[in-house]
Amino acid sequence: MVPRLENLPPLSPMSGDQTVFVFHTSGSTSGSPKLVPCSQRWLSTMVTKARFICTPHDPQRQDVSTWMGSMCHIAQNFMLIGALQHGSCTVQPTKIAFSSEELVDMIHRCHLNRLNQFPTFFSSHLRNARLHPKLLGQLQTLDEIIYSGLPLRHEDEEFAYHNGLKIKNLFGNTECGAMLLSVGGSGPDAALLRATPNTSYGFVPIDGTSGHQSSTQLLELVILADSGDCPDVSLRGTDGDFHTGDLFQEMSTGLYTFCGRNDDWIKSENSLRCDTRAIEDNIRATCGELIEECIVVGTGRPSPALFVEPAAGIDHNRLKREIIRKTRAFHSRRYLHERITSPELIIIVPSKSLPRTVTKGNIRRRAVEEAYQLQLDSIFASLR
Repeated sequence: MVPRLENLPPLSPMSGDQTVFVFHTSGSTSGSPKLVPCSQRWLSTMVTKARFICTPHDPQRQDVSTWMGSMCHIAQNFMLIGALQHGSCTVQPTKIAFSSEELVDMIHRCHLNRLNQFPTFFSSHLRNARLHPKLLGQLQTLDEIIYSGLPLRHEDEEFAYHNGLKIKNLFGNTECGAMLLSVGGSGPDAALLRATPNTSYGFVPIDGTSGHQSSTQLLELVILADSGDCPDVSLRGTDGDFHTGDLFQEMSTGLYTFCGRNDDWIKSENSLRCDTRAIEDNIRATCGELIEECIVVGTGRPSPALFVEPAAGIDHNRLKREIIRKTRAFHSRRYLHERITSPELIIIVPSKSLPRTVTKGNIRRRAVEEAYQLQLDSIFASLR
């Protein structure tokens, strides 16, 4: 039977506001993915931004980068849009959390020169690189290492810069794609973030923020309505702009450091804010060999509480005492409602038991509070 050939109907003209993509968020804050409609105008801006982000360091050779994850999410779509514009090659590993051995294999066999990965998974390579100089050497050969989706641990970031790894922090979200990119290099501003070109962003002061023992002005990143990457009107505020909920501090003109999300700054029982991310970073820095992961909760509580997934073979009572001892100086510089000074406020849970997102592997603060609400109620009642 001879197949019948038919012409496809012509594409109808599309307006800039017409939806052409629908992406899934990772579910970090809401607990489950939500749908984000994206317009033709938005997509055009993504093409421009992705071309800038993915510009080859050596135009005389073809770039080879890694696959980040599902095409249902913005991260891989964005990087693929950028790679296609430069004729670059993308390697799809066997899984998102690929091993260091597979990474070395991709460098050797596929000539991988740009690593794109979520920090949760990239950190495993840095841990292995501390023990295996040959792996560290392979990471040093890469033209660029882009991490995105959540912050890299401070100690991992310091290790990478100290050892000459060409890391860059690509700050973005599903609604807007890539928004900020770190300076990079080896200078004092290497880790600071600046806006991607041809965008219209505002950094708006928020009220009621404070640091350790002095006032710190926090700024919320706002995507203005006239910016091409401002998302669908259904996601914008009543002022027509998109309020990201991401908080920053301006370190010098046009250069920013990330201070967590608005919901990372939980409100205590007395309605004062507490910077949970600062507490978590300090615990990872001082007790990294004792724990696998941790998260701080305490919305509406007199003080924060710490959930810890311990390192293998650590006695739980000893672990609590060590955390209190190693973090005592840090907490002494904080307001009373921000301190964790009692072992009762440290809850040890089994490895990998805290609720995480599938895409990025980060722990969901709100889900932890909900899952352990009764236990937290009992702990705080006993401390009154």
